[in-house]
This record gives sequence, C-alpha cells and structure tokens, in this order.
Amino acid sequence: MKYWIRCLRCLHDSGRMRYAEFGKKQIQCIVLVLISSIATIMFPNLVSKIIDEGIGIGELTNIYKYSIFLGTTGVIMIISESVSYTHLTLPTSLIV
Repeated sequence: MKYWIRCLRCLHDSGRMRYAEFGKKQIQCIVLVLISSIATIMFPNLVSKIIDEGIGIGELTNIYKYSIFLGTTGVIMIISESVSYTHLTLPTSLIV
C-alpha cells in the first residue's frame, strides 16, 4: 500500500503521467512474465526427459543435451523474473 501511495504522490507532483512510457513498460513486463511462465512449465518436463531418455536408457548424449537445455531454461527464468519485477514494475524515480 505504501508503494502505491508513493506512486500517486510522484504522479501528482509531476503534474502529468507519461502514458506511452507506462504502457510500454507494462507490455514489456507482460511479455517477460509470459516467458518466465513458459520456462517454469517446461522445467519439470526437462527433468523427466533427462531421467527417462538419458538415465533410463543410458544415453550420455541425451543427458548432456537435456542438461544444457535445462540450465538455459533456468537462466532464462531467473533473468526474466528479475528484470520484469525490478526494472519494469518499479518506477525508477521512487527506488531509494
């Protein structure tokens, strides 16, 4: 609640709201949250593929392939979640 009060004070003090900039940030945030959600859904599936197609069969190449894909998906999840929260949803003028 304190966050929204600070936002309203900032908007009231500036006299106008930059709608285009606000809309652009919100669209970027939605896209990053969508990417993060898809990566979060894919993550358990990749773990099961490593177990079923790699360890179960004994194929070391499948283990390497799915492990690299799993690591990449994890990095994408972390980056998209942190960027969407810290840089797009918080106004930079209010960050202390």
